[in-house]
Amino acid sequence: MTVYLQKFKVIYPGHKLNGKTLDFIIKNGKFSEIGKNLKPSKYNHLLSKGCISPGWIDTGTHLTAPGYESRDTLTSLLDTAAAGGFTDIITFPNTQPTLDNSAALASVLAQSQSHAVDIHPCAAITRDTLGSHLTEMHDLKSVGAIGYTDGAHSISDEGNLYRALQYARALDTVVVNQPRVKSLSPDWQMNEGSVNITLGLTGQATIVEDIATNRDISINQYAQGKLLLHKLSSPQSIKSVQSSKSNSDIYTSVNYLHLVHNDEQLLTFNTNYKVDPPLRSANDQNQLVKLFNKQKIDIICSDHQPLDQEVKLVEFDKASCGATGLQTLFSAMNTHIDKLDLETFVKCIAINPREIFQITLPDLEVGAQARVTLFDPKQAFTLNQQTNKSKSKNSPFWQVDLKGKILGIFGNNQTYMQY
Repeated sequence: MTVYLQKFKVIYPGHKLNGKTLDFIIKNGKFSEIGKNLKPSKYNHLLSKGCISPGWIDTGTHLTAPGYESRDTLTSLLDTAAAGGFTDIITFPNTQPTLDNSAALASVLAQSQSHAVDIHPCAAITRDTLGSHLTEMHDLKSVGAIGYTDGAHSISDEGNLYRALQYARALDTVVVNQPRVKSLSPDWQMNEGSVNITLGLTGQATIVEDIATNRDISINQYAQGKLLLHKLSSPQSIKSVQSSKSNSDIYTSVNYLHLVHNDEQLLTFNTNYKVDPPLRSANDQNQLVKLFNKQKIDIICSDHQPLDQEVKLVEFDKASCGATGLQTLFSAMNTHIDKLDLETFVKCIAINPREIFQITLPDLEVGAQARVTLFDPKQAFTLNQQTNKSKSKNSPFWQVDLKGKILGIFGNNQTYMQY
């Protein structure tokens, strides 16, 4: 199959073609021609005007198989990622059973080999992600683990975090942890501030994250490991990490929802805005956007977590945390962040994750395998019954008109196109 991309702008910070508007001919999964005013003799698909970037990576996608296939099968999850512009997903191990052994991890990888989207699994740090006994980290890496995390469960035991960082350092891999001091706010429902007082819901203050962030920074400095502090929602936590980068290997990720919305969205009691960590104040949101624009945030993630309607269509205080996000990450950011800088976006969604997790950067040159994302910031997109690829519908942007559309991806000699 031959695809002709006409007048596509390259968004690839640091690449020699960055910022140029060119034509691309992709034949059988490889770039066969790159230039201006190309005139292919024949082609199967023509796309005119848009943007092309290295394939996007989502960090921390929640796997639904094995164990939660009612929310998504492995195939529907990968289709959802492709529809959202992702050629790769870094997944978390909170499945049933947990991905805490080499056999379970190998099984998931074997099932995903025929798709355009690649899975890069993070294996569990502790058995069943219960926080007690460390897993066989060396064995897990030998079958394909690119990092270690307990995913939705924070590591609260300082000794286990320290030992995991040491072992991961020896294996030249990353530890991912969401910093939280659970005992400070064990039964929170939303952010602590004026909105939760108005609604009469229990709140979680940013200090829950700030204290744990400083703890994790200190442990990582001592262990000399490589640590990604995941889904930070407090501007102060991100600033603390930034100030420690000079003497430690440490990184930050932020859920895109914390950049585009704040706790005022919960005035409608829409449970699809109930996420962990909770949406913060408008002031926190504004500060996070400023940090993003200044390139002080390393990774933007979707925190994609499909859930059954039974745990969402209930009273707010009984609803589970989590929202789908793969298909709306770009469109929501492009809609709600004023003059979204596409180079900064691509750096956070495609380049930084690859550098941190040591995943090869794709190239844009004749003869290279195409592993790219095609998107148009000007086209409209609405997530609805027709466009939704997930089996789940727990999105805060369901039937909301957004600006910015994914046109398709290329990966693993396969094409996933949307018109």
